[in-house]
Amino acid sequence: MMRKFLQSVLIVLFTSSLIAQNSKSLSSEFIASNSANPLLTASTNPGDSPINYLSAAQARQYVRSAFNLLRDYTVSIDETEITQGFTDAKKETATAKAASSATSSEKSFENLSKLPDAQFDEYLKGMQVILKKKIEKSETDSYTDIAAKTERQGLLRRLQSIMSSAACLVNKADGIFIKSMDLDGNDIIAFRLDSLRKNSRYSLVENYREGLSRIRKDQVYGYIDYCGQEAIPAQYEYADAFNSGKALVKKVNWYFITSDGTESDALEGIVDAKALRSGVSLVKMTSGKFSLINNDYDQTKQLIASQFDAIDPFYKKQVFKVRNGKKLGLINLDGNVKLPILYDVIEGMTTSSLFKVKNGERWGLIDSVGNVKFNADFISISEFDANMTAQAVDEKGIHLISAKDFTITRGFASVGQVNKFGVAIVRDAENKLFGLINTKLETVVKPTYFSLESYNQMGLASACIAAELCGYIDNTGKEIIPLTFASVGDFSPSGFVVVKAMEKTCAEKCNYEMVLDKTGKVIIPKATKNAHKIKFAIQDSIFSEKFISVIVTEGSDAGFQLINKNNLSIVNSTPYKTVTPLDIYGMMRVSNQDDDFGMIDSLGKVSAKCSYKEIRRGQENYYPARDEKGKWGFIDKKGKPQIPFEYEEVKSFRNGYTIVQKDKDKFGVINRFNAKVVPTAFKTAIFSDSNKKYILTEENGNEIILNDKLDCEKGCVRLDEIRRAVNQ
Repeated sequence: MMRKFLQSVLIVLFTSSLIAQNSKSLSSEFIASNSANPLLTASTNPGDSPINYLSAAQARQYVRSAFNLLRDYTVSIDETEITQGFTDAKKETATAKAASSATSSEKSFENLSKLPDAQFDEYLKGMQVILKKKIEKSETDSYTDIAAKTERQGLLRRLQSIMSSAACLVNKADGIFIKSMDLDGNDIIAFRLDSLRKNSRYSLVENYREGLSRIRKDQVYGYIDYCGQEAIPAQYEYADAFNSGKALVKKVNWYFITSDGTESDALEGIVDAKALRSGVSLVKMTSGKFSLINNDYDQTKQLIASQFDAIDPFYKKQVFKVRNGKKLGLINLDGNVKLPILYDVIEGMTTSSLFKVKNGERWGLIDSVGNVKFNADFISISEFDANMTAQAVDEKGIHLISAKDFTITRGFASVGQVNKFGVAIVRDAENKLFGLINTKLETVVKPTYFSLESYNQMGLASACIAAELCGYIDNTGKEIIPLTFASVGDFSPSGFVVVKAMEKTCAEKCNYEMVLDKTGKVIIPKATKNAHKIKFAIQDSIFSEKFISVIVTEGSDAGFQLINKNNLSIVNSTPYKTVTPLDIYGMMRVSNQDDDFGMIDSLGKVSAKCSYKEIRRGQENYYPARDEKGKWGFIDKKGKPQIPFEYEEVKSFRNGYTIVQKDKDKFGVINRFNAKVVPTAFKTAIFSDSNKKYILTEENGNEIILNDKLDCEKGCVRLDEIRRAVNQ
């Protein structure tokens, strides 16, 4: 009960204290917006903008509210002690007497934030008397748990220090204060320390801890309270921050001081000291050795740890690395040995909170507080990977260690990394076969595989149970591609693989290939003729997002088998010798093994059978095509002839027109309907891209020029004569 009370009080008072920062104006908006319930709006970030400035009146309101909550906790626990505190403090005014004679806590203690200053001051002093008595009593109480006693004393002393510092704000009449955080991360209200940091007399003005700010003024140390007053005058050669209600100071000798400036007896046998936490300090003895003491050392003269050649912080100021000679160990904050002093190296790991220890030539693992997780029995220990597993090597092989539950596998000849599918490939140290383990270091598949490769992007790994008995398994060991093939290739990114097999009852030419997908489905089966000659290779790249192409070879011949990506159906039963990528009209030009050309659409449907000797790239929805007689015409994307095959040569259409050659030296221009807009009666016909003109030349060199719309610009009379003669 007392511990919960003290913790609650600490929280309340931390919330009503403060740190120093520079200010030039009072934020009236802040005061107005928070005056209703200041405790609920305490800042949690000293960098908040605008800075939360408080007037002295506002600061008083904060601290009174805090003491009001303190009253609520205290009354419920120890009302008689509070009442007695008035008497002990000899501050029995009429109000105090009335309070001490009352039987109800509600009548005894009205809302403290509304009490007159004098009455509130009396109440507060009564509280301080009680707290002092509790501290004195805690020092004489018998405890079986020394740590619990130290914790209780530390809480009481920290509370005393904070109350003492905060009490100055209760009657503060002037000044500007701010809200911020102290060194322990608690919200506080206090004097603006930055105003001192600008003063040349100060070389140190430290943030508050336990209600007091450590300063170095005129080359000596002291402390100031929340009001900016020197609670402990600057007079020490050195002073440390407060640590559970006491601080280490040096003036020739080392001493403890309390928050009211009371000095202890000199700390015997100590030549240097540094506060740690929870009332424990690191000290150097006159012997040159190091040890730990607590805040009662001035009375007990007892060290709380053995003496060591060196003590260094190891983990969160709770565990310390100690050295005697060349050997290292770990001790706790209470001085108890956590790790025996027999190690040569204690070093951190970059990928886990564990630490490696070395004894002689062997390595082990400990946790952050010194608990041994694996004895120093290993030749080496690797860093932990993303799955929190590490490899440890000894004479039995390579073991996997888990940092999650500190399990360890048996020794293997080799161990792969745990992959993104949660398994690692291992090789047995005895039979040299491969198997699988998971992230829990459980055996997924016993070492039974003759070979086992890394897992691909689809979570499949090629595996062989013997020579020429291969397939693919998933991360559970399930066979996806049966382990019956002579060999298997690598999967393409789209999920297809070429497998090789042998006819079991065949005497010669027994090998063949097939194409399977990632589920094991047969996409391209074994050929029925010359299967041993046909080879496959997957091409994901070229033809469109709709197709996968498989290169098929038979001897020196090569071709493409297209597979529809959507339904994995084979588009062409006979491989195409060539396939061009989809054009702007969604068509692909293909050729067969006889070098005949045709066209297929984006679904693989044949629009023009392979019956043309050549098909050129389409323009304006027309494709120049050459028939078996060698004549050129035009087909559309459906394969339908649109212009008869009657020309020796044609060009692609441009704005509805194209140049054609009828016979030798017979050039002209036609439109999309095969109308001879310019008769095929010219020796040459060209289109000039530079000036967008058609230039026609006769046998005698005479030129006729037309624009790109076939309007005559030169030689127009002669053109009319030629047209009339041809058309009539």
